[in-house]
Amino acid sequence: MKLLERFLFLGGGRNEYRFINTQKLSPRIVIKGLALALIMGLTGGLLPAFRAARMNIVEALRAA
Repeated sequence: MKLLERFLFLGGGRNEYRFINTQKLSPRIVIKGLALALIMGLTGGLLPAFRAARMNIVEALRAA
């Protein structure tokens, strides 16, 4: 039962969570993560939008 409690986090407030490695996030890591997410989001959204803006509407509808 003790093993099951460890995997289900049912320790009841006891100090049985020492197997979990807690990491601290520095502001630098958070900023880099947000910047990467922003760049990927803009790239993934703007490139198809620019490509669609250059298409002829009638030809795009015929191809669909």
